[in-house]
Amino acid sequence: MHLEPGRELLDDPNGLVQFNGKYYVFHQWNRFGLDHSYKEWGLFTSSDLASLAS
Repeated sequence: MHLEPGRELLDDPNGLVQFNGKYYVFHQWNRFGLDHSYKEWGLFTSSDLASLAS
């Protein structure tokens, strides 16, 4: 599986958590460009680790 944001740069996927039957993957990303000048936290969720939502 390859995690991809809807746009721009994804960096440092981490914080894989399973809670109440749902999986959470936190990551850093730059929604404004393909460089490391700006970062914020993003989140993917899944009930089965085969299908993801961001």
